[in-house]
Amino acid sequence: MSGSGSNENAGPSTAAQDGVKEWDGSYTDGAKPFGPVVFPQVADLLRSCIHEGGYVMDLGCGYGRDTLFLAGDMKCSVVAIDPAQEGIKELQKSVAAANLTTKVEALQQYVEEVEFQKFTAKLDAIVMDSVLSFVDAEVQPTIISKCLSCLKPGGCLIVIGWPNENDKNYVAKMVNDSQETNICIEKDAVELVTQMEHEGKMMDITWNVTVARKAA
Repeated sequence: MSGSGSNENAGPSTAAQDGVKEWDGSYTDGAKPFGPVVFPQVADLLRSCIHEGGYVMDLGCGYGRDTLFLAGDMKCSVVAIDPAQEGIKELQKSVAAANLTTKVEALQQYVEEVEFQKFTAKLDAIVMDSVLSFVDAEVQPTIISKCLSCLKPGGCLIVIGWPNENDKNYVAKMVNDSQETNICIEKDAVELVTQMEHEGKMMDITWNVTVARKAA
């Protein structure tokens, strides 16, 4: 399934739009710059936080590594959202090849354009993998608050991103400053190390992971 839409939210910044152009270029001709499948360490994280068969939003899905794992291995229904046209095209091809078209809804949208109100208290999890840094800093607290409002009781928000040297706990702070109540921080800027091949050599990449869960 696929679709698009917009709402009353302010549009994406010029920097975000320029970033999408760059990512679109990296996805052309079927290229998968971070490899064809989800990092094993990220897979373990998702399994530990999300129950099988849940309803999940993959916000900033790229070409769909996390989405394919969630829909295929974990049997979740996934709303996969990304502004990069080539990324969404690659995701749709992969979804069709894996016979997962009934499990994945792909939307080409910027984070700022998502109609979060449609998902209020409906989602078991939202995954933001390497996407928050592409949202303007002044908009990030609003996006975090809207994500939290979409969670069912017991649902969780998983934010994976580059370490913020100035304030590694900034995601948890935005969660705590949100208008949502009954939210607890399960992981606060916990380091997650993955490996990927670059120019013929394996290299370590360190991410920070924050997990916030709504009380059941």
